[in-house]
Amino acid sequence: MALAQGQGVPVLRGGLSQPLRRFSMELARPYFWFQPGSVESVAYRHEDRLALVHRLLSTVPGEELHGTIVERF
Repeated sequence: MALAQGQGVPVLRGGLSQPLRRFSMELARPYFWFQPGSVESVAYRHEDRLALVHRLLSTVPGEELHGTIVERF
């Protein structure tokens, strides 16, 4: 995300140069051996700071969301 969009989004570049201030994680279910998974990440501006939200996902019907991680810089 930072390499692909960093040039056009100065808040993203500037935010990632700051120390991580807060990290929150909520895990809903485990991944099992060889279960495919992916991470969907979105960047937000929150009170003039950068916040990243990562969703841990899989393709298993009914068990798509495995967890959510929020990073605030």
